[in-house]
Amino acid sequence: MGRLWPLLIPALELDARYDEAFTEADMLRPFDVTAGPLTRLRMKQVDTAHADAPQRHIVDVVFHHIVADGWSAPLLIRDFFTLMDPDQDLVVVDPLPSLLAVRQSTSPLSAWRKPLRAAQPTMLAAGGRDQGTRTELRLTFDATTSEALTTTAQREHVTVAALIHGAWARVLSELTGQTRVTFGSVVSGRPLDAPGAQEAVGLYATTIPVAVTADSPMDAARSASQLLLLGAENPPSLADAQRLVEHGDTSGADAPGDLFDSLMVVENYPLDQAALLAPLDGVTVSDLSFQDGTHYPGDGGGA
Repeated sequence: MGRLWPLLIPALELDARYDEAFTEADMLRPFDVTAGPLTRLRMKQVDTAHADAPQRHIVDVVFHHIVADGWSAPLLIRDFFTLMDPDQDLVVVDPLPSLLAVRQSTSPLSAWRKPLRAAQPTMLAAGGRDQGTRTELRLTFDATTSEALTTTAQREHVTVAALIHGAWARVLSELTGQTRVTFGSVVSGRPLDAPGAQEAVGLYATTIPVAVTADSPMDAARSASQLLLLGAENPPSLADAQRLVEHGDTSGADAPGDLFDSLMVVENYPLDQAALLAPLDGVTVSDLSFQDGTHYPGDGGGA
Protein backbone atom coordinates (compact mmCIF):
# COMPACT_ATOMS: atom_id res chain seq x y z
CA MET A 1 0.00 0.00 0.00
CA GLY A 2 1.20 3.50 -0.76
CA ARG A 3 1.31 6.91 0.78
CA LEU A 4 0.13 7.27 4.35
CA TRP A 5 -2.63 4.73 5.01
CA PRO A 6 -0.22 1.91 6.01
CA LEU A 7 1.11 4.23 8.71
CA LEU A 8 -2.30 5.48 9.80
CA ILE A 9 -4.23 2.22 10.00
CA PRO A 10 -2.34 0.81 13.03
CA ALA A 11 -2.81 4.11 14.84
CA LEU A 12 -6.42 4.90 13.91
CA GLU A 13 -8.97 5.47 16.61
CA LEU A 14 -12.07 3.76 15.22
CA ASP A 15 -15.51 4.68 16.51
CA ALA A 16 -18.96 3.64 15.28
CA ARG A 17 -20.77 6.46 17.06
CA TYR A 18 -22.12 9.21 14.82
CA ASP A 19 -24.35 12.18 15.28
CA GLU A 20 -23.92 15.84 14.44
CA ALA A 21 -23.23 17.02 18.00
CA PHE A 22 -20.74 14.23 18.66
CA THR A 23 -18.92 14.89 15.39
CA GLU A 24 -18.65 18.61 16.10
CA ALA A 25 -17.23 17.88 19.55
CA ASP A 26 -14.82 15.36 18.03
CA MET A 27 -13.51 18.03 15.66
CA LEU A 28 -12.61 20.17 18.66
CA ARG A 29 -11.14 17.35 20.73
CA PRO A 30 -7.38 17.90 20.86
CA PHE A 31 -4.81 15.28 19.94
CA ASP A 32 -2.08 14.12 22.28
CA VAL A 33 1.00 14.21 20.05
CA THR A 34 3.05 12.38 22.69
CA ALA A 35 0.76 9.35 22.81
CA GLY A 36 -1.36 9.30 19.66
CA PRO A 37 -3.23 8.26 17.68
CA LEU A 38 -3.06 11.35 15.49
CA THR A 39 -5.89 10.30 13.20
CA ARG A 40 -9.50 9.43 13.97
CA LEU A 41 -11.87 7.72 11.55
CA ARG A 42 -15.59 7.25 12.03
CA MET A 43 -18.01 5.60 9.60
CA LYS A 44 -21.75 5.11 10.04
CA GLN A 45 -24.31 3.51 7.79
CA VAL A 46 -27.33 5.75 7.33
CA ASP A 47 -30.77 4.17 7.52
CA THR A 48 -32.66 4.25 4.22
CA ALA A 49 -36.41 4.35 3.65
CA HIS A 50 -36.48 1.13 1.59
CA ALA A 51 -34.58 -2.09 2.06
CA ASP A 52 -33.61 -2.22 -1.62
CA ALA A 53 -32.32 1.37 -1.65
CA PRO A 54 -28.57 1.95 -2.16
CA GLN A 55 -26.57 1.87 1.03
CA ARG A 56 -25.50 5.25 2.35
CA HIS A 57 -22.60 5.94 4.72
CA ILE A 58 -21.10 8.96 6.41
CA VAL A 59 -17.34 8.93 6.88
CA ASP A 60 -15.35 11.37 9.00
CA VAL A 61 -11.57 11.50 9.00
CA VAL A 62 -9.92 13.83 11.51
CA PHE A 63 -6.16 14.20 11.57
CA HIS A 64 -3.55 16.37 13.25
CA HIS A 65 -1.73 18.74 10.93
CA ILE A 66 1.56 17.14 11.83
CA VAL A 67 0.33 14.11 9.86
CA ALA A 68 -0.72 15.90 6.68
CA ASP A 69 -1.46 19.33 5.24
CA GLY A 70 -4.38 20.61 3.19
CA TRP A 71 -2.74 19.63 -0.11
CA SER A 72 -2.62 16.04 1.20
CA ALA A 73 -6.34 15.77 2.04
CA PRO A 74 -7.63 14.99 -1.49
CA LEU A 75 -4.80 12.46 -1.92
CA LEU A 76 -5.82 10.68 1.28
CA ILE A 77 -9.47 10.57 0.19
CA ARG A 78 -8.49 9.20 -3.22
CA ASP A 79 -6.38 6.51 -1.59
CA PHE A 80 -9.20 5.66 0.81
CA PHE A 81 -11.49 4.78 -2.08
CA THR A 82 -8.73 3.01 -3.98
CA LEU A 83 -8.36 0.68 -1.01
CA MET A 84 -12.05 -0.21 -1.41
CA ASP A 85 -11.57 -1.30 -5.03
CA PRO A 86 -9.97 -4.75 -5.38
CA ASP A 87 -9.16 -4.02 -9.03
CA GLN A 88 -7.01 -0.98 -8.26
CA ASP A 89 -3.54 -0.71 -6.80
CA LEU A 90 -2.36 2.25 -4.80
CA VAL A 91 0.28 4.40 -6.42
CA VAL A 92 3.38 4.09 -4.28
CA VAL A 93 4.94 7.51 -3.75
CA ASP A 94 8.29 7.77 -2.02
CA PRO A 95 8.16 10.99 0.06
CA LEU A 96 11.88 11.00 0.87
CA PRO A 97 13.11 13.00 -2.17
CA SER A 98 10.71 15.85 -1.51
CA LEU A 99 11.30 15.76 2.26
CA LEU A 100 15.05 15.84 1.73
CA ALA A 101 14.61 18.75 -0.68
CA VAL A 102 12.85 20.70 2.08
CA ARG A 103 15.51 19.85 4.68
CA GLN A 104 18.39 20.68 2.36
CA SER A 105 16.97 23.99 1.17
CA THR A 106 18.58 27.00 2.78
CA SER A 107 16.64 30.07 3.78
CA PRO A 108 19.02 32.96 4.37
CA LEU A 109 17.45 35.59 6.58
CA SER A 110 19.11 38.50 4.81
CA ALA A 111 16.09 38.88 2.49
CA TRP A 112 13.80 39.22 5.53
CA ARG A 113 15.76 41.86 7.44
CA LYS A 114 14.17 44.83 5.69
CA PRO A 115 10.55 43.53 5.63
CA LEU A 116 10.71 42.70 9.35
CA ARG A 117 12.73 45.71 10.46
CA ALA A 118 9.69 47.62 11.70
CA ALA A 119 7.45 44.63 12.48
CA GLN A 120 5.24 45.06 15.53
CA PRO A 121 3.85 42.08 17.48
CA THR A 122 0.07 41.95 17.04
CA MET A 123 -2.09 40.01 19.50
CA LEU A 124 -5.85 39.57 19.52
CA ALA A 125 -6.12 37.40 22.64
CA ALA A 126 -4.75 37.91 26.12
CA GLY A 127 -1.46 36.06 26.27
CA GLY A 128 -1.79 35.11 22.61
CA ARG A 129 -3.32 31.74 23.46
CA ASP A 130 -6.46 29.97 22.33
CA GLN A 131 -8.87 29.47 25.24
CA GLY A 132 -10.30 26.24 23.80
CA THR A 133 -13.43 27.66 22.18
CA ARG A 134 -14.04 28.16 18.49
CA THR A 135 -16.70 30.03 16.54
CA GLU A 136 -16.83 29.73 12.78
CA LEU A 137 -18.22 32.38 10.46
CA ARG A 138 -18.51 31.53 6.77
CA LEU A 139 -18.99 34.12 4.07
CA THR A 140 -19.70 33.16 0.45
CA PHE A 141 -19.11 35.86 -2.14
CA ASP A 142 -21.63 36.11 -4.93
CA ALA A 143 -20.55 36.21 -8.57
CA THR A 144 -20.57 40.01 -8.69
CA THR A 145 -18.29 40.38 -5.67
CA SER A 146 -15.96 37.64 -6.90
CA GLU A 147 -15.68 39.30 -10.29
CA ALA A 148 -15.00 42.68 -8.66
CA LEU A 149 -12.19 41.16 -6.58
CA THR A 150 -10.62 39.59 -9.67
CA THR A 151 -10.89 42.85 -11.62
CA THR A 152 -9.35 44.86 -8.77
CA ALA A 153 -6.51 42.38 -8.40
CA GLN A 154 -5.73 42.54 -12.11
CA ARG A 155 -5.86 46.34 -12.14
CA GLU A 156 -3.54 46.61 -9.14
CA HIS A 157 -1.21 43.84 -10.37
CA VAL A 158 -1.67 41.71 -7.26
CA THR A 159 -3.40 38.42 -6.57
CA VAL A 160 -6.80 37.96 -4.97
CA ALA A 161 -4.93 36.30 -2.10
CA ALA A 162 -3.00 39.53 -1.58
CA LEU A 163 -6.26 41.51 -1.47
CA ILE A 164 -7.59 39.16 1.23
CA HIS A 165 -4.38 39.65 3.21
CA GLY A 166 -4.70 43.42 2.88
CA ALA A 167 -8.28 43.30 4.15
CA TRP A 168 -7.22 41.15 7.13
CA ALA A 169 -4.45 43.62 7.92
CA ARG A 170 -7.02 46.41 8.05
CA VAL A 171 -9.29 44.34 10.33
CA LEU A 172 -6.38 43.73 12.70
CA SER A 173 -5.56 47.43 12.69
CA GLU A 174 -9.12 48.33 13.65
CA LEU A 175 -9.22 45.69 16.40
CA THR A 176 -5.85 46.51 17.95
CA GLY A 177 -5.43 50.21 17.21
CA GLN A 178 -2.03 49.51 15.62
CA THR A 179 -1.01 51.19 12.39
CA ARG A 180 1.48 48.47 11.62
CA VAL A 181 0.35 44.87 12.14
CA THR A 182 1.84 41.40 11.88
CA PHE A 183 0.06 38.12 11.20
CA GLY A 184 0.89 34.70 9.83
CA SER A 185 0.28 33.37 6.35
CA VAL A 186 0.52 29.74 5.26
CA VAL A 187 2.50 28.83 2.13
CA SER A 188 2.65 25.35 0.63
CA GLY A 189 6.33 24.70 1.30
CA ARG A 190 6.37 21.94 -1.30
CA PRO A 191 9.46 21.70 -3.52
CA LEU A 192 7.41 21.01 -6.65
CA ASP A 193 10.53 20.34 -8.71
CA ALA A 194 11.40 17.38 -6.47
CA PRO A 195 10.24 13.92 -7.63
CA GLY A 196 6.84 12.98 -6.21
CA ALA A 197 6.29 16.26 -4.37
CA GLN A 198 2.82 16.85 -5.83
CA GLU A 199 1.68 13.34 -4.84
CA ALA A 200 3.37 13.08 -1.43
CA VAL A 201 1.35 13.14 1.79
CA GLY A 202 2.78 14.98 4.77
CA LEU A 203 3.19 18.33 6.47
CA TYR A 204 4.97 20.55 3.98
CA ALA A 205 3.00 23.74 4.63
CA THR A 206 4.78 26.41 6.63
CA THR A 207 3.83 29.74 8.16
CA ILE A 208 5.55 33.00 7.27
CA PRO A 209 5.22 36.39 9.00
CA VAL A 210 3.37 39.15 7.16
CA ALA A 211 4.25 42.58 8.59
CA VAL A 212 2.54 45.51 6.83
CA THR A 213 1.29 49.04 7.40
CA ALA A 214 -2.49 48.94 7.41
CA ASP A 215 -3.48 52.58 6.80
CA SER A 216 -4.71 51.55 3.36
CA PRO A 217 -5.95 48.03 2.60
CA MET A 218 -4.60 48.32 -0.95
CA ASP A 219 -1.14 49.40 0.22
CA ALA A 220 -1.22 46.54 2.70
CA ALA A 221 -2.19 44.18 -0.13
CA ARG A 222 0.77 45.32 -2.24
CA SER A 223 3.16 44.81 0.66
CA ALA A 224 1.62 41.44 1.44
CA SER A 225 2.00 40.43 -2.21
CA GLN A 226 5.76 41.00 -2.03
CA LEU A 227 6.04 39.04 1.22
CA LEU A 228 3.98 36.14 -0.16
CA LEU A 229 6.32 35.88 -3.15
CA LEU A 230 9.33 36.04 -0.85
CA GLY A 231 7.82 33.44 1.46
CA ALA A 232 7.08 31.04 -1.39
CA GLU A 233 10.72 31.16 -2.51
CA ASN A 234 12.47 31.66 0.82
CA PRO A 235 10.34 30.87 3.90
CA PRO A 236 12.11 31.58 7.20
CA SER A 237 11.53 29.59 10.36
CA LEU A 238 9.27 31.54 12.69
CA ALA A 239 11.82 31.22 15.49
CA ASP A 240 14.46 32.93 13.34
CA ALA A 241 11.97 35.58 12.22
CA GLN A 242 11.06 36.36 15.83
CA ARG A 243 14.70 36.67 16.81
CA LEU A 244 15.30 38.90 13.81
CA VAL A 245 12.53 41.26 14.96
CA GLU A 246 13.73 41.33 18.58
CA HIS A 247 17.48 41.48 18.06
CA GLY A 248 18.19 42.25 14.43
CA ASP A 249 19.93 38.88 13.92
CA THR A 250 19.59 35.19 14.79
CA SER A 251 21.88 35.19 17.80
CA GLY A 252 19.34 36.57 20.26
CA ALA A 253 17.34 35.16 23.13
CA ASP A 254 16.57 31.47 23.47
CA ALA A 255 12.85 32.13 23.77
CA PRO A 256 11.80 34.96 21.43
CA GLY A 257 8.40 36.49 21.98
CA ASP A 258 5.42 35.79 19.74
CA LEU A 259 4.96 38.01 16.71
CA PHE A 260 1.26 37.29 16.12
CA ASP A 261 -1.68 35.17 17.18
CA SER A 262 -3.76 35.28 14.00
CA LEU A 263 -3.37 33.48 10.73
CA MET A 264 -4.55 33.92 7.15
CA VAL A 265 -4.83 30.85 4.91
CA VAL A 266 -5.73 31.00 1.21
CA GLU A 267 -6.27 27.46 -0.02
CA ASN A 268 -5.29 26.97 -3.63
CA TYR A 269 -4.16 23.40 -4.18
CA PRO A 270 -5.02 20.90 -6.92
CA LEU A 271 -8.44 19.34 -6.43
CA ASP A 272 -10.10 17.06 -8.99
CA GLN A 273 -13.61 17.37 -7.56
CA ALA A 274 -15.20 15.25 -10.30
CA ALA A 275 -12.87 12.33 -9.50
CA LEU A 276 -13.54 12.66 -5.78
CA LEU A 277 -17.33 12.70 -6.22
CA ALA A 278 -17.32 9.57 -8.40
CA PRO A 279 -14.26 7.70 -7.14
CA LEU A 280 -15.15 4.19 -8.38
CA ASP A 281 -17.93 2.18 -9.96
CA GLY A 282 -20.96 1.86 -7.72
CA VAL A 283 -19.85 4.59 -5.31
CA THR A 284 -21.00 8.20 -5.46
CA VAL A 285 -20.04 10.92 -3.01
CA SER A 286 -23.07 13.17 -2.47
CA ASP A 287 -21.37 15.65 -0.16
CA LEU A 288 -17.73 16.42 0.52
CA SER A 289 -16.48 19.07 2.92
CA PHE A 290 -13.21 20.06 4.57
CA GLN A 291 -12.92 21.80 7.89
CA ASP A 292 -9.65 23.13 9.20
CA GLY A 293 -8.42 24.69 12.40
CA THR A 294 -5.27 25.99 14.05
CA HIS A 295 -4.05 26.64 17.56
CA TYR A 296 -4.25 30.40 16.96
CA PRO A 297 -7.08 32.32 18.64
CA GLY A 298 -7.92 34.01 15.34
CA ASP A 299 -7.58 32.65 11.83
CA GLY A 300 -9.18 33.38 8.51
CA GLY A 301 -9.08 31.84 5.10
CA GLY A 302 -10.25 31.88 1.53
CA ALA A 303 -10.60 29.33 -1.19
